[in-house]
Amino acid sequence: MNTIPKHLIDKHKEGVEALTFYGVPVTELDRDGLLAFANLCAQELRDMRSRFLGFIETSRALNEATRIKSR
Repeated sequence: MNTIPKHLIDKHKEGVEALTFYGVPVTELDRDGLLAFANLCAQELRDMRSRFLGFIETSRALNEATRIKSR
């Protein structure tokens, strides 16, 4: 699939006017700028996911330690 249906693009482009990449509105970026922006967003999402999973792991360990301690 080389094209994205227009209805999907229209559905997800709302609010993009407020996004900037190093102070430049995303709507004014060229292809390379958009790719850089997308790459940065993807990296930030991976980092947030990693931190969230670490939080969950820590919470489970604390809950388990609390459960064992309260026996």
